[in-house]
Amino acid sequence: MGFRHFYDPVYEPRYLTWLRRKIITPDKKKFSSEKELFDSYNYKADDWNPNLEFGSVTRNVRLLPKVFRPEIDAITWAMNHEENEHSWLNGKLAYKAAMENDSSAFGKLNRSQMFGKAFRALGETMHLMADMTQPAHTRADSHSAYEPIEETVNAKMVRKVMGDAHKKADFKPVSEYEIEEGLAPDQLMAKVAAFTNANFFSNDTIFDYNKWVFPRLKKRPYPAPQLSKLRHEAGIYYTWFESIGWVPLAKETGSMFSKVLNDNDKFGRKNPKFNVMPYFAEKQAQVLIPLAVYNCAELIRAFIPRFSMQTSLRNVSGTTYELQGELIHHAGDDPEWQDIGAIRYNGEGFVKVNNQWLRCEFIDGQLKPTRLELKPGDQVKLTVRNGAVIVSSESVTAR
Repeated sequence: MGFRHFYDPVYEPRYLTWLRRKIITPDKKKFSSEKELFDSYNYKADDWNPNLEFGSVTRNVRLLPKVFRPEIDAITWAMNHEENEHSWLNGKLAYKAAMENDSSAFGKLNRSQMFGKAFRALGETMHLMADMTQPAHTRADSHSAYEPIEETVNAKMVRKVMGDAHKKADFKPVSEYEIEEGLAPDQLMAKVAAFTNANFFSNDTIFDYNKWVFPRLKKRPYPAPQLSKLRHEAGIYYTWFESIGWVPLAKETGSMFSKVLNDNDKFGRKNPKFNVMPYFAEKQAQVLIPLAVYNCAELIRAFIPRFSMQTSLRNVSGTTYELQGELIHHAGDDPEWQDIGAIRYNGEGFVKVNNQWLRCEFIDGQLKPTRLELKPGDQVKLTVRNGAVIVSSESVTAR
C-alpha cells in the first residue's frame, strides 16, 4: 500500500517498487562532470534484467519488471487504477450517478452513499496530492524507520503556518512555484512532485557532487538540491524563497543514521554526514503546506461540475403561471467531465417566490411542470442544492 503514496518525477514515476535495488557509491575519478555522473544513472525499469540481480547471467528468459513490479505510484493509483475503488475516475462516476439518482450504477448504494463515495474519492486524491508536497514521497525514500519533517508537522503547526491566508481571493503558494492554468489533475500532481523533489531533501536522499556525498538509502541521487549550491552557515545549508526567506534544508551532523542521536554544532568534519532536522519542519512547512492547500483546492475546483440554471415564466391564465426550468451541466466546456458526459439531474429543487420557498422536482435535468399563483411584480427564482453545489437562476418577474 505504501508505494501508492509515492511518485518519482525524475527517474521512475511508474515502477517505484523496483527502486529497492541499491547502488554502490561510485569512484569519483571515473567521472569528469556532474552530467557524466547523472548520464550513468539514466536507465529505466524496462531496461533492467532482474536475472542479473538474482545472480544468474546465463538465463534466456527476460523477466519484465512490470510482471511483478506493478504500476502503483501515487498518480496512477489516484487517477484511475483498476484496483482503487475510490479513484478520481470512480469519484466522478459516483458523483454523476448520485446527481442522477441512478442507484443501478454502484450496486445497491443509495444517493447519499454514492455522494459519500464520490467525496471520499476526492478526499483520497487530495491526500495523494498532499503527499506530493512531502519530500520523501517524491524522492523514493520509504522512510520506514524515521522521517523528521513528517513526524514533526502536526495540525497545530499547519494552523500556525496557514492562519487565514487560504481565505483570501489572491492566495497562492510561493512565487518560485509557477502556476499553470488548465493542467489536468495528473499533470498538476506531477508538477507539484517535481517542485518538491527539486527544492527539498528527504532525510535519506541528501546529495552533493562536489562533496561526493551520496544518499544514505543507497539509491540514485537527484540533481537538485545539492549542498554546495546552497547557502552554508555553521553547518546548516539553506535555500531561499522570496516570500519566506532562508529555509534550512540540511545540517552536517556526522550521524550515519536517519535519526540524530547526538546533535551538536560541530561542522567541517573530514567525512561529513548530513541530516534533515526536526526543527527545520516549520520553516519548510511555510513553503510546502500552502503548496498542498492551493493544489488541493485546484482539485476541488476540477472535480465540481459547472452548472447553470435557466428559467422562464409563462402566463397560463389570469394569475396562473407555469414555471419552466433546466439545470444545465456544461460538460463540453468542463475538461474533467467531457469523457464522463453531461449530468442530467434527478431530484429535489426549490422555487423561491418573493420570500417564500416551495419544493419542486427535476427529471433528467428538466423542471417538472410547476404551476404557481402569482400577481404582477412577484419575483421567482429556481434553485438546486445538491452535490455540494448551489445553483440558482436569475430572478424572473411575473407580468
